[in-house]
Amino acid sequence: MFHAGPWAEAFIAGVSGGAEDAALEYLRVFCRAAHALPGDLSGGGRAERFSALARAALDRAGIGGAEAELARRFAALMIRRGCFYQHKRIILGIERLIRARKGRVDALVESAVEPDGELIARIEEKTRLLTGAREVSLDIRVVPSLIGGIRLRVGSLLFDGTLKYRLRKMAADLKAGSLNPFPASREL
Repeated sequence: MFHAGPWAEAFIAGVSGGAEDAALEYLRVFCRAAHALPGDLSGGGRAERFSALARAALDRAGIGGAEAELARRFAALMIRRGCFYQHKRIILGIERLIRARKGRVDALVESAVEPDGELIARIEEKTRLLTGAREVSLDIRVVPSLIGGIRLRVGSLLFDGTLKYRLRKMAADLKAGSLNPFPASREL
C-alpha cells in the first residue's frame, strides 16, 4: 500500500525559507505538464525526458529559483520511482502539512440537521482547543441517517456524539450483557 505521508514530508523538508506555497504551485504545474506527455509515466527514461522538457520550459519562461527546481526534481523523482500515479495524494499530503505549519486545521462536521451559528462557533472553539490550531476550517455536511447529534473528524481523530452511534453502542452493550437492567439480588 502506498503512503503519501513520507513523500509529502520529504517535499516540505526540501523547501527553504517558508516558500512552501510557491514550491507546491510549481509542483502542481509540473504534474499537469507530465500528464500531457504520451505514454507511461514511470521509469528512469521517462523521468529524464520529463526533467529535460521541464527545465527547457522554465528556461524559456525565464523562471528560476530554488522552488521551481525542487518541484521539477520532485516530479521527476515521482516518475522515476513509479509513483507518479499517486501525485494527487502526495499533493494533498503536502497541503495538509503546509496548513499544519501555519496553524490551520481542517475538520469535517457531520450532523443530522444543519447546525446553527452558535453550535458551529462552539465546535470551532473546541477543535482549536483539541488541536492547538490557530485557525479551524469546518466542512459541514448534513447526514440525516445520523438521527441526532454530531460527528467530528479532525485528521485521523473521530469524535462521535451522534444518536445513531449511541444507539448502536447501547445495543451492543445489551447484547454483550454488560448493561444488565436487572442485576442479581443479593441476600443480606
